[in-house]
Amino acid sequence: MKDNNQLDCVLCSDTGYVNVVVAVPLTTLFTYRVPRSLRGQLTRGKRVLVPFGRKQIIGICWDVMTTLPASVPQKQQIKDILTVLDEQPLVDAAYLQWLEFAADYYATPLGQVLSQAIPSLYLDVQKIGKEHSYKYKPINFSHDFSTKDVVLTNEQNLVYQSLAGHLDEYYPVLLRGVTGSGKTEVYIRVIKTVLQQNKSALFLVPEIGLTPQMLARLNHHFAGSLLVYHSSLTQNQRLSQWQSCLDERPQVLVGTRSALFAPFKNLGVIIVDEEHDHSYKQEERFRYQARNLAVSRARILKIPVIMGSATPSLETYYQVINNKYHLYELHARSGGASLPDIRVIHFGKEREQRKTPLCLSQHIHDAIEHFHKKKKQMLIYVGQRGFAQSAYCASCATIQICPNCSVGLKYHKEGRVLKCHYCDFAKPYDGVCAACHVKGLTLLGFGTQSVADEIGAMHPRVVLTRLDSDAVSNERELRRIFNDFAKHKIDLIVGTQMISKGHDFDNIGFVGILGIDAHLGLPDFRASERSFQNLVQVAGRAGRSDQKGHVLVQSLMPEHPSVQWGIRQDYQKFAQHELALRQALGYPPFSRLVQFRFLSAQEQRLKNFLCEWKTFLDGVTCRTNQLDLQILGPAEMPVAKVRGKYRHHVILKIRRGLKVGDLVAYLRDDLDRRKLRGIQYQIDVDAVGMV
Repeated sequence: MKDNNQLDCVLCSDTGYVNVVVAVPLTTLFTYRVPRSLRGQLTRGKRVLVPFGRKQIIGICWDVMTTLPASVPQKQQIKDILTVLDEQPLVDAAYLQWLEFAADYYATPLGQVLSQAIPSLYLDVQKIGKEHSYKYKPINFSHDFSTKDVVLTNEQNLVYQSLAGHLDEYYPVLLRGVTGSGKTEVYIRVIKTVLQQNKSALFLVPEIGLTPQMLARLNHHFAGSLLVYHSSLTQNQRLSQWQSCLDERPQVLVGTRSALFAPFKNLGVIIVDEEHDHSYKQEERFRYQARNLAVSRARILKIPVIMGSATPSLETYYQVINNKYHLYELHARSGGASLPDIRVIHFGKEREQRKTPLCLSQHIHDAIEHFHKKKKQMLIYVGQRGFAQSAYCASCATIQICPNCSVGLKYHKEGRVLKCHYCDFAKPYDGVCAACHVKGLTLLGFGTQSVADEIGAMHPRVVLTRLDSDAVSNERELRRIFNDFAKHKIDLIVGTQMISKGHDFDNIGFVGILGIDAHLGLPDFRASERSFQNLVQVAGRAGRSDQKGHVLVQSLMPEHPSVQWGIRQDYQKFAQHELALRQALGYPPFSRLVQFRFLSAQEQRLKNFLCEWKTFLDGVTCRTNQLDLQILGPAEMPVAKVRGKYRHHVILKIRRGLKVGDLVAYLRDDLDRRKLRGIQYQIDVDAVGMV
């Protein structure tokens, strides 16, 4: 990696060779000769057209050199670059350094990282010269939400004033504020100051946090300078926003994790809202954690990065404890509102006493009736979508399993189908067991559909709607629901995590929480953290006005620490308890986890290979201090089959501070040498999804 003195683009008329990165999943750079006709035109970050095998492809000029690198064999035939495609570098040298860091940290081929960072249009040979000749529908920022300027509280202003004094340096910040404390208002003030300095701002939000209400607030302050980037946009709309970031005028880009790769050349601040959210982790192809890459980009650019949350990830909080990040806190809700009153219901005992077949506790039904009479709006959070979580056959004591995945099928009342939430397999529900062919399946568990049906039947005067990925398939429908809720046309929303973040409605008097402890039965060391975060975040939607909100948590494990600390909204006590457990077991943040996943449609072939590879892994373990490295597995993954492929994994538990890249590269090179047939492997550094 180049030092800071080499970051400026190099322009050299004597340049004879260049290293080029192409968008293929290979770990090597490719060296080309620069013909005399092109010398003087090359700088780092420009696109070039090069021969690659029997075809021509587009790559990015990575290094410029006057002599052939020593790593290139003297007898190797060096091909010429065909042409230079850009007058100015598409991305600058600091951006390239950041991509190089990302590839090294996440043990991912640089070409694969490039594919994530650069829109495919810029790497398509067929589209050369057509980068700006496409059509797209303008992005609509219109909304029906009322917006107004807000005067900062003394607490907010103190935080803002301190942050404003560090805008010219790398300054990583955790802004921990209780739900409703006005973190967004602090962000907005910081962004305004950055724009006044003729710099741009990048504002990252989780997918479910990018709501019409959030966009309305930002557009109120930054109309004309606001850009947006998320998965609901068309490909051409996303391309238009990416290209706008090439403009050096001050702008604000708000978007989900992929917006992190926007090619700003005058970036002044990065904000990561709800930094704990698991949607910042990409689980396919280039598997990166956007929060961590935001920190590394800020460090390279020497700018502040602000990570905000009411329930910070333990990894981030651990950096504060170790004085790596600066902690700022907002203890009070803005506008004089108080935190909601939260109570927990032991639903197991209630069901046993009342012998009730209902999904909801009678206490929640009573609360719905009470708050509806007071003309207060309500949210009911349900941890899973669908109508029932399994279809059980008493005759052969089995549940109905997906033929492509080793998971149970969920019953969806709409369409009367059994559906797999992993591969979307679906079949009509006829009540007949697929294993023993006896009719008489019993539906077990609940989801958003059954909860909404029960509330509708017991409270017919309550106007309710459902908010989950089955009920809402596009942004227009989502916008309509939130607009109607803001206008009090809807009394109650039943939803999944889609209702948990980014919403600020001042008339919500009651929140009911169901299934918050569903994660606790999973073989996942982060299960307690997720349950605590979900509880506090969902509960925080209540009582954002001068009247106190009320929350009921329906739980089968009410004594669990994540539930107990959650209802007390005591993050510090929960973090202290959970960090002690993690340290005792050697889990992150006290170590780093690297997961090697192996997938194959042929189960026996996969098992035979892993039995052989285990011998190799045992040799690696013998040569390593066991305090530095533990290798767990190979073992079958908890969900052992998905989309017709069997799944096993090996987990490396590596002491924090030990260099991970060399070890991962050593194992990856060994796998590549074996030329596996019928077996696919994936590497996930700082793995999150272990199931």
